[in-house]
Amino acid sequence: MLRLLAHLHIFVLGIATLVEEQSDAGMALLQITKDQKRTRDAKEFKDYATPASPSRRLAASDWKAAAGTFVQIPARREGVEETIYAKPLSDDDPSEPGDPSEAAAQKCGTPCVAHCMAGQPRDFIQINGLWKSIKHRLIDQFSESPVVFALLTMGALQDTATKEGQEGHVREGQAAVSNEAVLPGLKYVGVDRALLLREVCQTGACLQEGLRLKCDAKDLGIKELVDEATGTYSNMCEIQVSRFRDALELVQDYEAEHGMKFDWVTRPRPDVYFTRPIIPARFLDANAVQVSPWAACGFGGMDWFYAVPRKHAETIGDFASSVSCEDYKSSPAIKGNCSSCPGCECWMAAWMFAKNIPFERLPWGWFTPSKFCGTDCPHDWDVNPKNVMGMDSRVDSMPCEIGMDSKLTCPVLIEGVFTPGP
Repeated sequence: MLRLLAHLHIFVLGIATLVEEQSDAGMALLQITKDQKRTRDAKEFKDYATPASPSRRLAASDWKAAAGTFVQIPARREGVEETIYAKPLSDDDPSEPGDPSEAAAQKCGTPCVAHCMAGQPRDFIQINGLWKSIKHRLIDQFSESPVVFALLTMGALQDTATKEGQEGHVREGQAAVSNEAVLPGLKYVGVDRALLLREVCQTGACLQEGLRLKCDAKDLGIKELVDEATGTYSNMCEIQVSRFRDALELVQDYEAEHGMKFDWVTRPRPDVYFTRPIIPARFLDANAVQVSPWAACGFGGMDWFYAVPRKHAETIGDFASSVSCEDYKSSPAIKGNCSSCPGCECWMAAWMFAKNIPFERLPWGWFTPSKFCGTDCPHDWDVNPKNVMGMDSRVDSMPCEIGMDSKLTCPVLIEGVFTPGP
């Protein structure tokens, strides 16, 4: 009899739990569990291309709980551990994280810009001058009162191929990064919300499994960066763009919480150093994706920074989920400019051609991954109006100027070979 009552008690508890879970489906993730660790092996995820869509959305209360601290959330994607961080609450700011009040909705300027710093932290964890360049030459210049998001991949990553174009090749590896290592940069740049990913896959070979860009090089007319043994050209651009795609979750949730819509969504790499101020968004064509001025071969450098009109953001992000080898054939401009240098930039251009999304070069592009900068990118610098305008070796011979109409103009560094269009 006692055993029967015990089984009945467990059954009733199970029913009660199920009802409670169903009724509280919209509750904050932090209330579901306090401590859920990653335990599955990377081999179990070999069929996953890019991180899967989250099984649950983050709630406003999650961000409020993460104000000024790092909080690991319950698993929402297989093979990915996620940690969130939100800007600390401030007595000076009437809008708390997740507060849907009118004051919060009015925080964003005109045009209203969401900056999505996305990718591996790399030099972001150690170069103060890099933070200052992003803060004072991009964020403060592009628009007034933007909202800043970050999606950073914090796990270790190792190369497993010897040559670019071979499956599993990683251009630049990364040691595992702690939360504390990125905190000073997040605070200085003024990140409102950050999502930190630690993936089970920590090698190029693991990440390559399930990706679609493993193409017949001959069919596409690709002549370089090809695996000579198989004739296959491989690229992990899907992984790169998935960081922007997944950062859009933060953008979408923020819009829903505050009853507003951004006008622009940008993607600066965390390791890109801005040596001069960027052009303000109000002077740009709001119908076209604005990309880094590219080199003559393969749209080189186009993906170092891009600003996307809000209406095109999801389509750009969908590249990570839907791009195929056939998209390379979307325009003769791709084959003509990419056969000998088919990097990720070529695939992004091909995708925009395929989706009829107009794109154009930013008027100037004084920014580059910090490892390419040399002395033009000091490790640290004093922030003042003169230095914000530039401290590089050409600042005297090629200065940026502010005209009578208060419009900032900087010299053009790179001229491309043609003007693209759908």
